[in-house]
Amino acid sequence: MKRTIALAVLCLALASCKKDAPSLPDKPTGNEDFHNTCLTVLSNIREQQFSALNSIAGLDKNAKSYLDAMDEKGTFPDVDYADKSRTNWAPLRHWERLRVMATAYAYSESNYYKDTYLLSKISSGLERWNTRRPSSDNWWYNQIAAPRELGLILVLLREPQGKSVISKDLEDALLGYWAETGGDPRASDMEGANKVDIALHWLYRACLTESREMLDITASEAFAPFKYTSGEGIQYDNSYFQHHEQLYLGGYAFSLLSGALKIALYTQGTDYSMTEEQKKVLRSFVLETLADCSRGDAMFYNALGRSVSRAGAVNTSAQFKSLLAQLKVVDSSYASQYEELIALLSGKNYSAVPVRMKQYYIGDYSTYICPDYSVGLRTVSDRTYRCEYLNGENSKGYFISDGSMSLNITGEEYFDIFPAWDWNKVPGTTATQSTLPFLGENRWTHQGESDFVGGVSDEKSGVTVYKMVNTMDGLNLFGNKSWFFEGSSILCKGTAIRSSMPEEVATTVNQCHLSGEVHYRSNGSWQILAKGASVAGANIDMVWHDNVGYIFDAEQDVHISAQSRSGDWHDINTSQSGEVSADIFLLYLSHGSQPSSAGYSYSIVPGVSYAEFMNMKQGFVDVSPSESVHAVYDLAANALHAAFFEAGSVSYGDLTLVVDKPCTVMCRPMAANVAVYISDPSHKASEITVTTTQNGAARSKSISFASDSPHLGRTHYVLL
Repeated sequence: MKRTIALAVLCLALASCKKDAPSLPDKPTGNEDFHNTCLTVLSNIREQQFSALNSIAGLDKNAKSYLDAMDEKGTFPDVDYADKSRTNWAPLRHWERLRVMATAYAYSESNYYKDTYLLSKISSGLERWNTRRPSSDNWWYNQIAAPRELGLILVLLREPQGKSVISKDLEDALLGYWAETGGDPRASDMEGANKVDIALHWLYRACLTESREMLDITASEAFAPFKYTSGEGIQYDNSYFQHHEQLYLGGYAFSLLSGALKIALYTQGTDYSMTEEQKKVLRSFVLETLADCSRGDAMFYNALGRSVSRAGAVNTSAQFKSLLAQLKVVDSSYASQYEELIALLSGKNYSAVPVRMKQYYIGDYSTYICPDYSVGLRTVSDRTYRCEYLNGENSKGYFISDGSMSLNITGEEYFDIFPAWDWNKVPGTTATQSTLPFLGENRWTHQGESDFVGGVSDEKSGVTVYKMVNTMDGLNLFGNKSWFFEGSSILCKGTAIRSSMPEEVATTVNQCHLSGEVHYRSNGSWQILAKGASVAGANIDMVWHDNVGYIFDAEQDVHISAQSRSGDWHDINTSQSGEVSADIFLLYLSHGSQPSSAGYSYSIVPGVSYAEFMNMKQGFVDVSPSESVHAVYDLAANALHAAFFEAGSVSYGDLTLVVDKPCTVMCRPMAANVAVYISDPSHKASEITVTTTQNGAARSKSISFASDSPHLGRTHYVLL
């Protein structure tokens, strides 16, 4: 009788989580096949938990430690059960410790296997939680973290044939509590990783209660994010959004994969497995997007969202390789491709990596990879949201969204440097140099302001543009910024930079760990910058550091430093602490105070030794005709690349390119034609007319963008 009542309460609570959700059955189905399905899933969950153990001795040591620490009331004296913190919520440690103890009890190789005293202490801990029921001010702990741990514990405390080793009354009470607090993956505000995280512990509960309808819902919701969407989730350009239209290729994207792959592994061999179409979307996202956002052990810092403010966050290699190992099982037909990526991440040998340039025209992100280096470039438009400040994390990361560049050769360039960073000088950005803008918890992110952001690519080279417009959060800053990815070099241009603010405005070329000597050329003479020193001057035209060369056009106010800086993790993340001191290489250009029409032009040459760089000749020519048209002629590829912030024309040699609307264009002269790649970064043009004149012969064509949705901003190819 008690079990029937408890299950009825559980189902009513589940139905109340979402008004339009169908009610769940008030008792298990009697179907023997479904019963066996549930037992199979529960067995898979236990086996995955056991296979993830690093050491049986370590498991037993931890179990003993927690067993000894627990008092007669079933609590741990060092845990503050009244804590309601939004991050590092103390009571979660209670569940984590009970899960370790339950694993030791259930694992046949443990010295605590079926230990009755251990089981009595686990039961005591479960009863105590059920009596106190702590909660956090952060919904995530209440609806995801705590139910996930509770679910695993109850699964571990089930015998292979499904019988629980704890009292039925206690388990029913915990299941009822779980139903009340554990959320609903169908809720309208649950998207992407959050949806999957809740679906994961719904899977545990569906199999524990043998609810067919609940398991149907779980499988449907768990794999629902693996389709292309215009909301939160995987976008049509293969980028990923979470928390509105906010780029999250690290952080939440990894959480999405982690939860979904667990469910896929648990349901393998049942009718609830991932479909082939869902696997295809998952595979594409991993092999075509995430694979290009990492180098060595590191992920691009500007793809991590607010996680960039967490210690060790850029070091995603171990987590990524673990996910890839799971994908080899879930998507076994493509196991060899996942194995190749694992080998690349493990060996860090990029010599055979093909050159690849991608424009995420929805995500406002660009990636470029080649054997010598990898780049991630982040911008923001009025279609996307700025990198967030939330739960006390990423309090100084405002300018990450304004053209930040993660330039990686080894992957160690930015590792845990962020507390010591000058956050007004995020690499690639043009920003004010005094008080950092701050969003605050009640306004943790918002859309950008620019209506012209995006780029064009032929998949091996490309152009990215960012018409910078910053009038919110106390800012008044504008400019036209562009990046030309030309194989061995990256040309970076800025024009029409203006600000009415009193603070100095600067464009940061790089800010990374100091590694070895810094060489610079001033007035034609090469010098070494002493460690701890800094230098500035308009006569500096070349700089080299850590196998990256920098070339500055004309006279620009170049600043270089090789100095130590310190900071505390708490300065950028209130949930962390610990001082960080780092020797930092900083290279930037000053535009002075209140510039009215400032500009810059420099090129970056990664993967080059000092000896090679000293005698290097540029592989391209800057042929920009005005502030509103940035253009480069690639001598090696015999191609003209241009960013038109307004309609205009550009010429080089006997080739002239004319467009009637703002756009980005790459054109390559051929024997009898001109190959043209074009995109509309405004996402607003119905068509753009392109005219090329070569050897006196003019050709014109209007390219239609009217039917591009949901791929607005993508690259079009035409032959003139």
